[in-house]
Amino acid sequence: MKDKDILIEKFIEFEKRYDLFSLEINNIKIWDFVRFEIYSEIKKQKNNFVETKKSIRSNIIQNIFPILGQILKIFFSTFKYKIKFDKEILFIGHSRRKYNSGSFIDIYSDPIIELINEKYEVDFYEYPDNFSHHTPTKYKVGYLDVLELTTSFYTLGANYFINNQDYDKINKLTELINQNFVESVNIKSIILRNLKKYKFSYNRLNSLLDGSKIKLIILVESYNFINKVLISVANKKNIYVCELQHGSIGTSHIAYNYAYGQTINSLPDEIFLWGKYWANRIRIQSKLSVTGFPYIENHAFNLHHSKINKNILVVSQWTIGYKLILEINRIASKLPKYNFYFKLHPLEYKNYNNYSSLSLQKNIIVIKDEYDSYDLFKKCSTQIGVYSTLLVEGIAFGLKTFVIPIQGYEFYLDLINKKYIEILDDYKKINLKNNKINHAENINYFWQNNSSKNILARIQKLMK
Repeated sequence: MKDKDILIEKFIEFEKRYDLFSLEINNIKIWDFVRFEIYSEIKKQKNNFVETKKSIRSNIIQNIFPILGQILKIFFSTFKYKIKFDKEILFIGHSRRKYNSGSFIDIYSDPIIELINEKYEVDFYEYPDNFSHHTPTKYKVGYLDVLELTTSFYTLGANYFINNQDYDKINKLTELINQNFVESVNIKSIILRNLKKYKFSYNRLNSLLDGSKIKLIILVESYNFINKVLISVANKKNIYVCELQHGSIGTSHIAYNYAYGQTINSLPDEIFLWGKYWANRIRIQSKLSVTGFPYIENHAFNLHHSKINKNILVVSQWTIGYKLILEINRIASKLPKYNFYFKLHPLEYKNYNNYSSLSLQKNIIVIKDEYDSYDLFKKCSTQIGVYSTLLVEGIAFGLKTFVIPIQGYEFYLDLINKKYIEILDDYKKINLKNNKINHAENINYFWQNNSSKNILARIQKLMK
């Protein structure tokens, strides 16, 4: 087991040993609302990750000018930002959309809404993506900017007052984390800030759900702080909540791994998973339903590659992108007749010029959004990455798949052991003779077929 897995296991054992899910601060069981941030800080410091991901939720001061622009948009288009939950089914979708046939689609939510839109009344909301929204959309979408902004601004207000006994609890927790992990995580600041966020967002969401006729909530990301509060409010009102898988989940993802035997009211009742592979990689009290992923099934299944070519897709990520481009420079210099399409993660777009300057070989093409990922899957016969979800999607498209052995590749050790993925420790492994396209015989292990039918049947059963 690698360090990354050891850290997860140690953290889970730690929170169970000290019964942290029962920890109450100001009569609020706060641990599940702060564990993701605390764990991320511990991991970042232990692994020396450079933090590049910024959002309104993480740094409101640094983002003041984009926020002011967002406020002006709200002021001049108030009707677009009004929040009212009054339909049978509430969708909280993914803010990062993909352009397709004249509109921007949420690849996780749109295919499901298309299935149920005529049978049920549906409200569809989303958070902003980098302080804005992608338009036009296929379905009417409400915006949650006001809820996110006001929740964030509330944390800038007066101090959150707690009694001495609760301060003692926070100090004791800080001491334990210092002893077991790292000494520089500001536990007090994280807890007090999130207590304020919890208080404000809980009251607001409680009023939005009061008197509503919602029977089912379907959301894309359960560990988003506001979504987690929404789940806890829904739980008290006996509203069923389902989460749609939206990326790689496994033993190295803290949001989907808990010690067994915990009762946690801020987790979704059910998670719709892409395939059995993903269900076998997580520990969580939610019901796990293997339903499939309609978008990839419609785009990748039954696709037959007829050619082996010298086009290689490189899948970057904001956490390891700079290390990866240095490795690809080395490999590309040894394979001058190959084309390396270095696909940036959306969070890396703003650093496009930096990546271009670091791209020292003429056969490396740095890409933002000029090509859709699925178009690149069709264009290439080989892919290289570290631990992105796109690697498993590429397997569905039949690409020969390699990982560079840098921090994070351990996420796919099980697929490496099963020969779906190969470690690229020698550039000579990339050659036309050995580079046979890998059509996985058991593709349903990753991506359950008949996904639309499976999801529709499950929703219909929940709505009875």
